[in-house]
Amino acid sequence: GSYTINVINNGTTTQDAVVKVKMSDRIDSITTFPPVASIDDTLIWTIHNLDPFEEITANLFFHYKEPPVN
Repeated sequence: GSYTINVINNGTTTQDAVVKVKMSDRIDSITTFPPVASIDDTLIWTIHNLDPFEEITANLFFHYKEPPVN
């Protein structure tokens, strides 16, 4: 699966932002662009100096674990 996350500064001053995404324990592997920090099951993008009306896009690609076979 994949997600696209868009962060937009709609304000009139430069801002910083933090985006956190909690991931399911059913996910086997994750690839992100730009690279991301992680703490336990949470991915964290820290964005500095986002200019007014600037937009940043983050892409998240993941694969689920195979279901158990009974």
